[in-house]
Amino acid sequence: MKKRLLSIFLIITLTSFCSGCAQKVEIVNLAKVMALGVDTAPDGKFIVSIRILSESSSQKSSGMSMRRGGGKPTESAIYTATGDTILHAVNKLNKQLGKEIRFSHNKVIIIGEETARKSIHNILDNSLRLYQMRPNIPMLIAKGTALEIMKIETLENPLPPAAIEDILERQDKIGYAPYSTNLDIANALLTESTAPIAPVIKKNTDEITNLDSFKIEGTAVFKKDRLIGFMNEKQTRGLEWVIGKIRRSAVVLPGIKNGSLSTLIINSSTKITPILENDSTTIEIDIKNSSNIREMTEDLDVMKNPDIMDKLNQIQNNVIKSEVEEAINTAQKDLNQDVFGFGEVIHRSYPKQWKKLKDKWDEEFEYCKVNVNVHSSIKRPGSLNKTIKQ
Repeated sequence: MKKRLLSIFLIITLTSFCSGCAQKVEIVNLAKVMALGVDTAPDGKFIVSIRILSESSSQKSSGMSMRRGGGKPTESAIYTATGDTILHAVNKLNKQLGKEIRFSHNKVIIIGEETARKSIHNILDNSLRLYQMRPNIPMLIAKGTALEIMKIETLENPLPPAAIEDILERQDKIGYAPYSTNLDIANALLTESTAPIAPVIKKNTDEITNLDSFKIEGTAVFKKDRLIGFMNEKQTRGLEWVIGKIRRSAVVLPGIKNGSLSTLIINSSTKITPILENDSTTIEIDIKNSSNIREMTEDLDVMKNPDIMDKLNQIQNNVIKSEVEEAINTAQKDLNQDVFGFGEVIHRSYPKQWKKLKDKWDEEFEYCKVNVNVHSSIKRPGSLNKTIKQ
């Protein structure tokens, strides 16, 4: 009996050691994808680009690898293949690399503009169907090609996908680009009214250093699964105000007399109320925000004159309202797409009426009345009550 137990123990122990070794070999032979880019070839096939971690980045004991010729340290490399489907192209990359490609570390999905205008259905399907791929990966639309963006390496961050993710998170907080994942876009497609949106990324060349970097700003707007247009920075800020995404952003106010000042938003909230009366649709938007004065060139002493703060609050109301109204006008007249989710709000508030309205919502959205109400509260003037030059 003791010999039997000893034999079983030895088998279990040896199996554990073997599985550990097998796992180690498997990790070494993995290609860890950090970014995925998809473009379209002239013949309609998919051009798939991946940026993978180099072996030196995957192993803690090794330093950064050196790129040939320049001596510049880099932690990743780009590979590209063309296929009839995305999976077909990925299989070609597997053969090219001689390693198993893993998407569990993927940080961003970048889609070329031409590809997005045709359809993003295949890309969404692939990213959500593949068990290795996380369902919360940021998806960006490139002005130009995805490969062009994938090739950019910045001096500040040797791993561009990580830099893109960091910049996107900051831009979302200040309202200049939405933070949309593959799952967010898929969920929008499943609704009966809300248009999918995605952040826009483009190449940016410094005029002085002539070095390339990328810039994330603006919004790509879709009709179903096809890109139909863009919203600029100001329009995107208006959109972000409406959907309640502004968390910490600066607002520049024209001065009461001859200067200007900037406030920093510290808190904001948005309430959307639909009103259906006499076969007409009205949307009431109420935006509340709190802020502090962070910069002032205006000759004002806000602590001695309380009326000045009231005037500044009204000016801030007007500035924010202008951004929101421009976003609404662009969505209704230029794009005719409900990027705000008004239809879903109506669906929740008036489920019976929505059944009749949903089939003609595109037409109704274009002409529905939208009232914007902004309530600003500037809390503090900062450490100074007035400008230094006073």
